[in-house]
Amino acid sequence: DLGNGITAIDEIIEYTHFRTTAKVASKSRTIKDGDTVIGKITIKATFHYDGTTVSVASKEVTQADTYEGWSYVQNSFTSTGGTVKLEGKLTKWIILNTSFTLTLSCDKNGNLS
Repeated sequence: DLGNGITAIDEIIEYTHFRTTAKVASKSRTIKDGDTVIGKITIKATFHYDGTTVSVASKEVTQADTYEGWSYVQNSFTSTGGTVKLEGKLTKWIILNTSFTLTLSCDKNGNLS
């Protein structure tokens, strides 16, 4: 629940990778105003892990679609350790703003969240 009747549904997809110590995954956030989809944002990252440490090898925003007159603004897109974090907002006109943070993480054992 992002407030003001705005809700978000997250989905993580893991992709196959030839290295056993790497994970490639994406996290999509579908943002809805009531029953109407107003945006879909997707981030994708490659993680390397070895049971002791984890790092982000690459990251990208692969989708930033908006609907029903909403616009997307990206504030920051960073990575630290095994976490990728996107901070952004959806806006409509001047008065409607919905901020959000979308994170995709991998731990040292390759578990995604």
